[in-house]
Amino acid sequence: MTCHIIDLFLKSMELPGKLPPQLVKLRYLRSIDLCRNYLSGSIPMEWASMPDLTFISLCANNLSGPLPSGFQNFKNLTFLSVEANQFSGLIPDELGNLTNLTGLELASNKFTGSLPSTLARLIYLEKVRLCDNNFSGIIPEYIGNWSRLRKLHLHASGLKGPIPDAVARLENLTHLSISDTTGIHSFPNISSKVIQSLILRNVSLSGSIPPYIWSKKLKTLDLSFNKLTGEVNGVIRVPKYTYLTGNRLSGDIESGGFLNSESNIDLSYNNFSWSSICREKININTYRSSYLKNNLTGLLPCAGPISCTRNQRFLHINCGGDSIVTTNFSYKTKHEADNNSTKASTNHHFKNWGISNTGDFMDDDTNDDTYTISATSMTPLGDSHGLYKTARRSALSLVYYAFCLENGDYNVSLHFMEIQFSEEKPHSRLGRRIFDVYVQGKLFLRDFNIKEEANGTFKPVIKKLKAVVTDHMLEIRLYWAGKGTNLIPSRGNYGPLISAISLCHSQEPRCGAEKIKHHIYPIIFGATGALVTMILLALGITRRRCRLDNNTRERDLRAQGLQTLCFTWRQLQAATNDFDQANKLGEGGFGCVFKGELSDGTIIAVKQLSSKSCQGNREFVNEIGMISGLNHPNLVKLYGCCVKKDQLLLVYEYMENNSLALALFGKSSTKLEWAMRQKICVGIARGLAFLHEGSVVRMVHRDIKTTNVLLDADLNAKISDFGLARLHEEEHSHISTKIAGTIGYMAPEYALWGQLTEKADVYSFGVVAMEIVSGKSNTKHKGSADHVSLINWALMLQQTGDIMDIVDPVLEGDFNSKEAVRMIKVALSVSLSGKLPPELAKLQHLQKINLCRNYLSGSIPMEWASMPNLTSISFCANRLSGPLPPGLQNFKSLKFLGVEANQFSGPIPDELGNMINLTGLELASNQFTGSLPSSLARLVNLEKFRISENNFSGTIPEYIGNWSRLTRLDLQASGLKGPFPDAVARLENLTNLFISDMTGINSFPNISSQAIKDLVLRNVSMSGKIPSYIWSKPNLRSLDLSFNKLTGEVLGINPVPKFTYLTGNMLSGEIKSGVYLNSRSNIDLSYNNFSLPFSCQERSNINTYRSSSLKNTLTGLLPCAGPITCKHYKRSLHINCGGETVTVTNSIGKITYQADNSDQVKAATNQHFKNWGISNTGDFMDDNRDEDTYIISTSLTLPGDSPDLYKTARRSALSLVYYAFCLENGEYNLKLHFMEIQFSDQELYSRLGRRIFDVYVQGKLFLRDFNIRQEANGTLKSIVKELKAVNVTDHKLEIWLYWAGKGTTLIPKRGNYGPLISAISLCHSLEQHCGVEKTKHHINYPLIFGVTGPLVAIIFLALGFYAHRKFRQDKKKKERDLRARGLQTVCFTWRQLQAATNDFDEANKLGEGGFGSVFKESCQMELS
Repeated sequence: MTCHIIDLFLKSMELPGKLPPQLVKLRYLRSIDLCRNYLSGSIPMEWASMPDLTFISLCANNLSGPLPSGFQNFKNLTFLSVEANQFSGLIPDELGNLTNLTGLELASNKFTGSLPSTLARLIYLEKVRLCDNNFSGIIPEYIGNWSRLRKLHLHASGLKGPIPDAVARLENLTHLSISDTTGIHSFPNISSKVIQSLILRNVSLSGSIPPYIWSKKLKTLDLSFNKLTGEVNGVIRVPKYTYLTGNRLSGDIESGGFLNSESNIDLSYNNFSWSSICREKININTYRSSYLKNNLTGLLPCAGPISCTRNQRFLHINCGGDSIVTTNFSYKTKHEADNNSTKASTNHHFKNWGISNTGDFMDDDTNDDTYTISATSMTPLGDSHGLYKTARRSALSLVYYAFCLENGDYNVSLHFMEIQFSEEKPHSRLGRRIFDVYVQGKLFLRDFNIKEEANGTFKPVIKKLKAVVTDHMLEIRLYWAGKGTNLIPSRGNYGPLISAISLCHSQEPRCGAEKIKHHIYPIIFGATGALVTMILLALGITRRRCRLDNNTRERDLRAQGLQTLCFTWRQLQAATNDFDQANKLGEGGFGCVFKGELSDGTIIAVKQLSSKSCQGNREFVNEIGMISGLNHPNLVKLYGCCVKKDQLLLVYEYMENNSLALALFGKSSTKLEWAMRQKICVGIARGLAFLHEGSVVRMVHRDIKTTNVLLDADLNAKISDFGLARLHEEEHSHISTKIAGTIGYMAPEYALWGQLTEKADVYSFGVVAMEIVSGKSNTKHKGSADHVSLINWALMLQQTGDIMDIVDPVLEGDFNSKEAVRMIKVALSVSLSGKLPPELAKLQHLQKINLCRNYLSGSIPMEWASMPNLTSISFCANRLSGPLPPGLQNFKSLKFLGVEANQFSGPIPDELGNMINLTGLELASNQFTGSLPSSLARLVNLEKFRISENNFSGTIPEYIGNWSRLTRLDLQASGLKGPFPDAVARLENLTNLFISDMTGINSFPNISSQAIKDLVLRNVSMSGKIPSYIWSKPNLRSLDLSFNKLTGEVLGINPVPKFTYLTGNMLSGEIKSGVYLNSRSNIDLSYNNFSLPFSCQERSNINTYRSSSLKNTLTGLLPCAGPITCKHYKRSLHINCGGETVTVTNSIGKITYQADNSDQVKAATNQHFKNWGISNTGDFMDDNRDEDTYIISTSLTLPGDSPDLYKTARRSALSLVYYAFCLENGEYNLKLHFMEIQFSDQELYSRLGRRIFDVYVQGKLFLRDFNIRQEANGTLKSIVKELKAVNVTDHKLEIWLYWAGKGTTLIPKRGNYGPLISAISLCHSLEQHCGVEKTKHHINYPLIFGVTGPLVAIIFLALGFYAHRKFRQDKKKKERDLRARGLQTVCFTWRQLQAATNDFDEANKLGEGGFGSVFKESCQMELS
């Protein structure tokens, strides 16, 4: 009998590596199921030759790249699942040739584009999963032809409505799941009589629920988070899981069959009417289901009477766990228990807080879901007394709400830790939990991924924000928007998860913490007595031990912290067995290294200077001077040295695993697993950070490479060989020095020009990091046949989408792909600082090159023009310079060219007009000059054209009007001038028009496009009235007409665009007659001449600052603030912009900087306080965020005397005004504090960011084109701009920061630009101390002297006695022993050298270098 393998099931085996093509040898194979492993690469096309293969399941692996078009050759395939991988790109048309498919699962990948029409041929499909992707387009009509279809899952797929009628008519449909999309406005007429599960969640449904739905034999009905209205009538049978939450349903719900049902029913967030006798049930969620709002009855309509006898100011919850007490110094905080059992539709509430849970976990094959989980397998890292050992989760929506709170500002802390996915199982690392978090109804965190934020599982991450409580209630809602995996570690694992919650009133300093009572005085006196006794005993023992042998003395000296000892030649000769070759560890340019053992058992490494090394003496002295005082776990420890005639030796701690080079490239028995590689890489980075920033003496190593990184017994990385190191002084931006180091590891700017900074080490680190990831040597790679450096080789693989091929094959796929990609990108970002590699031309199939945000220099290699398929080139945010090459005309197939944010200069070459296939051209943020050449008129296919922030001249070309396909035109601060050509205004496809900061556009253009979404005509000299047609544009989202000379009234307003900026014009009229003051849009009316009624009220989304026709009064300043009077006039003001209240001390006393940390600032906001305020205008364009952040902060340690003052800053996208009122008139001294904390010098490309803005004080220009980093000579460095004699005549002072369209806008990512300020101080010239409060000291001097006096006296007496005896006995003996050992180095006193050099007279100075100055002696010294 012959046996054949027909089914191969290797599920959850944690298999690494790539899919084996060799399976093709199993000719009779019918099924391959490799789900839940850690396989990478793509699907082998060789498998297509297996004639009987019908089933392939590769779900939950690490497969990537595009889905192979060769799938069409799998003729007999009936089931294909690649769910939860990393496939990307378009679905190939060829997939439609798999006409035998009955199951297709493509969920949880990165697919894009629309579904190809060829899929219409898959008429036998029964199950389709397309969830959690980035598809575009609408749900295809042809799905209605899949007559056998039973299950269709489209959660968060990217596809939009409507639902085709043909799909709704499918008769065999049992499961229809569509969520988190738009366009499904009306309820579909579902024909299927076998429908079991119907999910139409968050899809924009409106209208009433059709009665026929209740007659279906449904198990699950989810219509939550839509816009459904009307009453719920005709209910015959309630599905087991019924979710109606988040609609506008109304009526008397009690009259139906809902409340008597045993089903899980969620009615929360609706407008139902409830009687006073209704009661809560565990299976029916009535939270916020009432038409009554903003009171406790509306919050909990069926809870019975609830009254707040006392309002609380804090709350702490241990989500999913028992009551826990955490301690912090002398205080303890109690976290309340949250361990109640929860169902699929439940509302639990307690004394002053509660939980609302919605949703059951689908497809998990269990009827009783578990909503609390615990970490039983391992202890969470950094756990705070078990706070993270449990967590509460939800399948859809989880709400924590607090009531009976005191109104005011609250600090909210949300604690998260991923305890369900595990790093122990490789396939579990692929799990992605993604959800959104809302606080007080506003989106706080979008697409939040705990593991990604915490950089791993079982690691805590805390998200903090400030929230305002106005109705004694606060709500935190976590919502699953259909994203992330849902079959890892098993099917049905997804949705939000939270570990703990803390909320504290801003005026509650201890946040409810109770002080721990300590009985401390007996401890103090007992400890003091014991300390004195121990000191006296230690001195006596030390005196006795001084008589012991020499070996013990040396060991004690090392233990006492003396890092460098003088060893004798004989000691080292004995330790190394006379430098036996058997003890030889290695050899380099400096000499040989030997292993040795001292007589006390200490294992050492002895580096012996080569007699052939001409620079050895200098490097020997340099290494001792550099490393002897350093102590860090990632630096090799120097024990001492030895000088014997011409022999120079250094003695180090012994490293058991030799060098990193040997472990990676040698024949070492050590196999470096991925976790070890990452640990080594981080260790090197920490060592360098210490040398560059953490050490008392900053230095540059100059020779970072794998041979100079040693590994101890635990594979901890330690940097060694400091012979080439140089000091780096703070006041010098770089050191010009002779080139030294190793070819292949030297930064280009250092190798070419000798300019040495710590960046040279960072470059070398990038090369070493790439060697660690790839297992390849950069020096060996350089000598290969094609002469491609390791970095360029990696770059080519990244560009071709084969980035995983960079990883060392020795690992056999057993590594964390996200960590690997991150390490590769770090290595490329810090080492890609050379020129663009012409070698990429060898990749003839290459279609796209994207090298955006690196540190590349030079120009674009013309060799690339030979690539026939190259259609897209993006070099944004690099250092490319020189003129734009005319040879670009040879890139015949190019459709996109992006060189934004580089240093190109000169005129645009005429030849650029020959690139007639271009659809996108981005030249913004360079230094281009001259007029745009007429040859560009030929670029009729252009759709996107960015040339902002350049130095062009001339007018806006008329020929742009011939680019009929143009959708986006960016001309902000381009240098071009008006007028605006009529032909451009007539472009029909224009959606985004940005023109700012130019002159000559005197009249309003007649924009024809009905598709226009963004219209920016800012500071372009426009005058006249705003034409009424503007308000009728149907898609207009942003309208910015600020800082022009527009006049007249604002009439004919229909809808107001979401962002409307009219600031800085001369508009007038009675604004209340329009719809402005009732709009929810962000509207800025500041700096105009409107007439506002006395009854007008300020709103957070409407800026009325200085919008009134009344001037020079408080009413004109704040026309809608109500009556403001100045009871007292201030003479000083200090503001910590973007931060909390900060106290800064100086020699006189303390200065309090007021808090400016309100997060209620929007795109058009005016906020004011007791005697000052803020006016903000503008939203950050193209940042892909609905909610902009106007406050930024840094967690880094900052230099300077007042670091807390610079940890936060306020920024703006357009205009930021700080104004003070109720000031005493007179002259003021003004200080503006700045620090660049958003750009970082640690990422090379981030150094290229330029933030440029103007500053006006009292309406006069103070700083033009101000660049914080340029002024401060770096990031994270403070700069203070001072202006004296600022005249205040009407009790008001104004500081205005304005973005004039200049600087980069895509570094570190798109949407980062505009003014930024850290702090403001203003003081009346007659105010001597500027509001400084004298510091009061309350010191109990008798107590201090009484306690410390006796202790100090005893210690000094003991030390004096010991030192005197020791000095007399050992002085002559030590000197004699040193000379007897042949040590050539003598210790001189300071007075000897001071006398010898005539007090270091400049006349005796011989020279100066990086290490310090050198002097000659001018008098005779006795060396006896």
